[in-house]
Formats: sequence, C-alpha cells, structure tokens
Amino acid sequence: MSDKYCSCCRKYKPEAEVKQYNTRWNWREHRRSNRVHAVSICDACTSSGGKCVICGVCGNAEVQRRAVLSTWLIPPNVTSTQTVTACKHCMNMRSSCPVCSVFYHGVAPLCPICTRVGYVQCQRCRAHVRPGRLSREGLCERCAQHQNRPTNRHNYSYKPSPIFYFVNHSGLATATRDITAPGLQCERLFMGVELEVDNGVNGTDLINTVHTEFRDKIYAKSDGSLTERGIEFVSHPATLAFHMTFMGWKTLIDYCKTHKYKSHDASSSCGLHIHVNRSFFKEAPVWNGAAQLANADGHSRPAHVIELKLAAFVHAHHSQMTTFARRDSQGYACYKHCSTAKDLKGLHHSPERHDAINFSNAHTIEFRMFKGTLNLETFLATLEFIHAACYFAQETSTLVLLSQHAAWQSFIKYISQSSKTYGHLIATLKRQRLFTQES
Repeated sequence: MSDKYCSCCRKYKPEAEVKQYNTRWNWREHRRSNRVHAVSICDACTSSGGKCVICGVCGNAEVQRRAVLSTWLIPPNVTSTQTVTACKHCMNMRSSCPVCSVFYHGVAPLCPICTRVGYVQCQRCRAHVRPGRLSREGLCERCAQHQNRPTNRHNYSYKPSPIFYFVNHSGLATATRDITAPGLQCERLFMGVELEVDNGVNGTDLINTVHTEFRDKIYAKSDGSLTERGIEFVSHPATLAFHMTFMGWKTLIDYCKTHKYKSHDASSSCGLHIHVNRSFFKEAPVWNGAAQLANADGHSRPAHVIELKLAAFVHAHHSQMTTFARRDSQGYACYKHCSTAKDLKGLHHSPERHDAINFSNAHTIEFRMFKGTLNLETFLATLEFIHAACYFAQETSTLVLLSQHAAWQSFIKYISQSSKTYGHLIATLKRQRLFTQES
C-alpha cells in the first residue's frame, strides 16, 4: 500500500489514513484562501487534539485556532440544535436567531424552529413574541403598558405653574398663584418637596389614588435615576405650617407602604430633594457684612450673600450633614470645601446641579443631600431643618457659620428656642446624637 502526503502535518502516511477534504485554508503558505480547493489530511491531524478540525456545518477542513464551538441548526435535521465546531467561513456567514440565539444558514429573520412556532414581531420595539401575545394594536405586553400608562404620571420635564399654599392668620388653608401680590399676609418661605420611591407594586393604582386625593397639591413624575416602577412625588410649594397640617404627608407615606414601595431601602438611589423660593432671601434684611462678599465689579448683593451664608453652613458642616441626611453621595449631592469667605465665592455660581445645594435654578434653591425616607418623623424633621437653616442663615454672621463648632452650637440653641416649631427635628437630632448643647 502506497503512502500519501498530509498537507497539515507535512508527512507521508498510509493511504488508508489520509482523506480528502475541501478547505478555504492555504496549508502551504498558512493563510486564508479566497477559494475552496481540495486537500489531503490524515486522521491523526483531524482527531481530538489534532492541528485541524472538520467543520460540523459545511464539512470543510479548518485549522484548530480558527474553529469555534457553537450551537447550530444543521439541515436536514432542523428540529433540534447541535453543538458543533464551525469553521471561520461558516461563523462569518451565519445568521443568529433573535429569539433563541441559535446559529443557522440563510437570510430568514428567524431560525426554522422559531419560524414553525409562529413568533410574531411587535410593531413598536420589533421584539419577537409568541403568537397570541400581541395586543390589537400589534404591540407586545411591555409596549402596550407603556402606551397605556396613566396620564397622571408625568414625564421628568413636567413643570406646572406653581400654586403656593399657606396657613392664614385664622388658621385656614389658603392658596395663591402670586406670592408678590400687594397686601398678602403670610410667611414668605415656601418649600417644594420631591420624594422618590421605588420597588413597589401596583404603581398605577398608587398614582391614580394620589392624583385623586392630592389633586393640585402633589403630582407624580418619572425620573431617570429610578427603575421603571419608580415614582417621584412632587409637591407644590407650601409653608412649613401647611406641610405639617394640611399637605397630608402621612396619608401619602401610608399609601406608599401599602403598595410595598420603599425609599431609604430601595435598590435605586432614591432621594428627598427640597426646593425653597429665592424670593425669600431677596426680602430678607440686609446683612451688615455684605461688603465682605462683594462681586468682582465691586457691587454687593445682599440676597446672594444670605444664600452664600446658607451654603456656608451646609458645606462647612459636612460631618453633621451626612449623618442627618443619612447619606454621603458624591454623585448626587457633592459637598465642597468651605472654611473661609473666599471659598464661598465659587459656590453661588457653580454650574453643578449635583452639589449638595443646587443654585442653578432661576427661582429656587434645591437641597439635594437627603436620602429618601418613608419614616414620617424623619421626613418632617427634614422639612423643619430646611426651614430652620434658612432663617438661621439670615441671623448669623458668615464667620460664625464657617466655624463648625460655634455654628452648630448656635444652630442647636436657635432651634431649642422654638421647640414647638422644630419638635421633629430636635427629636431626630437627639436620636442621631447631633443635639449637643454646651453648659
């Protein structure tokens, strides 16, 4: 019996051990060939651990390093998948089924198995679903829910004309759209709340319930930082007295808990953001030391100075703030170094929306450092803190506010003198061991 030459190992082997295959590889020059040609390869080279393999799809010979182990539907048996070693050419020419991810040859949008099952395509997202799973409009379940979601849940950019709520001198709930109207007698500090919740069930029912019971006071929005089930509840601006008595936060929090929603312990980064009106600071008394923080053009702006004093108090007390706010997020509420009057100059004109205090809005200042909560006392304590901090910044000098020990002691003394107004805040600070008074 004569010997035959093996193009793979370049040795002569018995004729019975050498077979002829088609290939797209040039064995002599060890490079890819653009045409299919015949080649003789021995059994040793095509066996397990050999230098080449035989493609399980087209039957051509291929070098081991270019072959890929993959799952295919191979004619004529297209009723079940096979895991085979495929050559480079077959991998380049393959089609992948978008439903089952199996490889097959051809230009059909689905593999033969999924084609027989009768998968159909959603007219919106183009995803394939089983027959009978499309709506009458030709939409999959997810797209149909998105299309039919309640209009009571607004998109992120929704901003209605604000309604300002306050308690008048007779103790009655009152509302106005213009807090600058002549003769209007009410507190001038208004707070708008953004409470984020997530990971609940029956969100549509919760949103519709809130829309019905809190119409014109609280509305629901979507937010990109939350999951698809996440909801951001936003209140119209109101005074502290109205928030405490008439806004109905206890009812809203109970509804959220009933629908298994979470805020502090949610998987997403739920926050509690509070806006205050900048007009409050414009109406504040002029601070005698305003010249210390004059602009570059030499003209002092008292309203801006009081805002900077507020920023000084928050940024200079990073440790106390992170404990009270229950988070130290450098991504959602960044704190800036603030120990001298010079450090304050850049805070007011910071373009960063994700600072602990956001000054980028035209009509409001946003406090972003608080972690979301469905604990009623913690929630109300946060509102009381913002209220107290704004008034405290008016009455305290910048030098005191920049001093961590002196300013915090002064703040504790300030809220202690109004314990009826700041009862939830005092109780929370005591629980967090932040309520320290010098003898």
